[in-house]
Amino acid sequence: MRGLKLESGDLVVADNDLELVDGPTELQQRIKLALSINRGEWFLDLNAGVPYIELMRQKGTQEQLKREVAKVIASFDEVEEITQLNMNYDGANRSLVVNFSAKLENGDEIEIEIEEVV
Repeated sequence: MRGLKLESGDLVVADNDLELVDGPTELQQRIKLALSINRGEWFLDLNAGVPYIELMRQKGTQEQLKREVAKVIASFDEVEEITQLNMNYDGANRSLVVNFSAKLENGDEIEIEIEEVV
């Protein structure tokens, strides 16, 4: 699959042309985008993303958050198995760092680190 290249949520333009990404890089970009959405904030799909605010209001545990993040990652058809998932939440700074590795259905392995303000 091919998609428009994004950096910090902005389209990337080089030589007056939009840059594209494909393969594992494109999948990584889609997963990062999905994890950056707070469930309920995207009007086209209110079920997309992770319920960060809901979990923080209910004093959700790290394990609940980890399960929700894993659900989002596993929702991509290309992901066969999540082989590693580590998270570090800093409540004082409202930052969440997610590191994970996943085996893809084509046999490739991807590794992603995402830092979000929640």
